[in-house]
Amino acid sequence: MQVAANSQPPGPARVDAATATVEDGGRIAPSTARLMSLAVLALVLALLTRGAAAAYYALTDGFVSPTIFSPDSDAVIQNKLSLSRLLAERDNLLARMDENRASIGAAESAIAVLKELEKTSSADLGWATQIADGQAAQGAADVKTLRSERDVLVATLARQETYLAEMERSLAAGLVHKADVERARNAVDQARVELLKNEREQLSAETQLRVASLARSALTSKAGGRLATPEMVSLRQALARVHVDVLKAEAERRGRAAPPRAPHG
Repeated sequence: MQVAANSQPPGPARVDAATATVEDGGRIAPSTARLMSLAVLALVLALLTRGAAAAYYALTDGFVSPTIFSPDSDAVIQNKLSLSRLLAERDNLLARMDENRASIGAAESAIAVLKELEKTSSADLGWATQIADGQAAQGAADVKTLRSERDVLVATLARQETYLAEMERSLAAGLVHKADVERARNAVDQARVELLKNEREQLSAETQLRVASLARSALTSKAGGRLATPEMVSLRQALARVHVDVLKAEAERRGRAAPPRAPHG
């Protein structure tokens, strides 16, 4: 009876008992085995992908053979010549840029100096106008004063001549001495001399007034007219030269500051 009991085939009860025995004995559980299988599968897929990529690169790049140029080959020589030409053009362009920057700085300095000179020349022209105005005003005052003096001298001369005539009649009547008549005659001569001197000074003052008035008219006239003093002509010529120099300096500065154009063709 015991032999028959032991010879029976194992059933589900025995499988469960074996599984329980494995779990109880510290062996690998089915869930852990599944996870390990998935990890191994992922590793295999990664290796296959890497192998496929390596095969693709081998098939595509493996047939490209590198070209080795010798230093004496035509391509190398042409490339060296092109590089040398480009470097020379770069150095030339840098030198031109430095020259243009220096020229622009010099032009700006020249413009500043010329504008200051133009301002000074304009101030000189204004100063000359003020001087002409002062001379004209002074000349008019001198002429007026000399004319007043002439009126006084004419009246004085008339009185002296009247007095001299009376003295001569008194001398003829024996009422005065001859010396008194001579003194009266000297006073008449002195009055005549003073009158002549006044007329000369008045003529000179009128001439100066005329010159100052003409100069003032020429300086204050915007159009300039046909009349101009030598000082005015000199100042205007200096202003014209300065203005032309300013225009040249500004044109040079604009030309230097303009970007270089690429050669056509």
